[in-house]
Amino acid sequence: MSYHNPFEPINERLTNLEALALEMLQLLRKTENNPATAPDDEAPLTIKQAAEFLNVSRQTIYQNIAKIPHRKRHGRLYFFKSELLDYLSKAV
Repeated sequence: MSYHNPFEPINERLTNLEALALEMLQLLRKTENNPATAPDDEAPLTIKQAAEFLNVSRQTIYQNIAKIPHRKRHGRLYFFKSELLDYLSKAV
């Protein structure tokens, strides 16, 4: 007569969950070590930082603000690198 362990399915699921958690932790560490692959929850850029990033003057940004992706909050302009990169790739 063979004995069936009723906890075996639970043990298998816990093992699978542990493997998934370790894989997610490894991916997270890779992302933290490589800012180029970081998610888009990056800090927004100021107009000065955006001008430096785009290698243009602040005046150029102001003159072309209708074309450049941005957010306006409390009278200030904010930019995200990923949106600026998309803008540059489409502008070429």
